[in-house]
Amino acid sequence: MSLRSHALVVLTVCIGIAGVAQADVITFRSGDGNGAAGTPDPNVTVLERPMYNQQFLTPGDFLAAQVIPATIVETLNPYWAPTLDADSDARWISTQAHVGQTTEDMVSGLYAIKIINPSNSAVTATLDLYYMVDNYLGSRWYPGNETAMVYLNDEPIVTYVQQAANEMYRYQQELHLTGLTLTPGDNWLYINATNSGLAAGVIFSGTMTTRPVDVPEPMTMSLLAVGAVGLFLRRKR
Repeated sequence: MSLRSHALVVLTVCIGIAGVAQADVITFRSGDGNGAAGTPDPNVTVLERPMYNQQFLTPGDFLAAQVIPATIVETLNPYWAPTLDADSDARWISTQAHVGQTTEDMVSGLYAIKIINPSNSAVTATLDLYYMVDNYLGSRWYPGNETAMVYLNDEPIVTYVQQAANEMYRYQQELHLTGLTLTPGDNWLYINATNSGLAAGVIFSGTMTTRPVDVPEPMTMSLLAVGAVGLFLRRKR
């Protein structure tokens, strides 16, 4: 086999290894895009919580948040931006509607989104989340009784809390997190929205980009491939 052929074989093998690290992208959004106003969100469930979230989150709270569908808001608050810049199909949702309930009756909500990892092993993940909220995420009204903004499988992944500011119901907010881990099968992402009075709701869209644990990024693999070819050619001289 010629030197050139050897080099092509090495490069092909390295590129094949790099292919293993190809990312999988899981997308999610509130409101499902096609859902009718006032109907249940088919993909997001919610646990109603007291205004200001004046309680700790317990394992039972996280389980309860997986049951009752959130509701696509029927009449938007006139102060809310109607949709996200990042995703025009996202819709405002809020806690479960009750007979005679109006927008002003909505309470805080722990919103749950199922994220499925079809692999038989854990994968690393990057979260990109775009959202607006009335009033804010997380709560720290009482020292020592703080709740986080976002949780993954009951564990806080954004541990600071976000107070009402910058009219977060009018301007898109963003979170970008790396180094997360999804276990095999069902995982749950929780968005903890706090109402401080009157209208309440949240709108969001996001992606989970996953890779097998301990597999380098494609750019890293490409550099390794080039390096391997260079080393091979050097040794053949």
